[in-house]
Amino acid sequence: MRTRPSASHNELNLLPWGRMSEREKMVWASNYARNSLAPREAAVSADRAVALLRELAIDDYGIIQPEYDAARSCPGLSYEEFRSWYPTAFKISVPNASSQIDEKEIKDAFDRYHQSACDFY
Repeated sequence: MRTRPSASHNELNLLPWGRMSEREKMVWASNYARNSLAPREAAVSADRAVALLRELAIDDYGIIQPEYDAARSCPGLSYEEFRSWYPTAFKISVPNASSQIDEKEIKDAFDRYHQSACDFY
């Protein structure tokens, strides 16, 4: 008895796993695992679930301000360290921003950094 050869990943036109966000991978895997269809159809169904998730655009945060990135990766900066780093990091992160950042903006960003660092740890 001959069996039909299974379609390759490219023939099914599935989403590349490496290009999915962590949330998308979780949705794909859970949809695939709970699906009672044959493996090929389950994979296509899981791809459709990820496509629907992408339509919601819930992970589209836009530009991440540098204070939030620093809170995640470098908690514990003093105000002086933050103050010397922030203007340059802001210019890199937000290219169309105004050229000068005043002291109040730096202080507000430091407050957000400090609060976010507490949230992460």
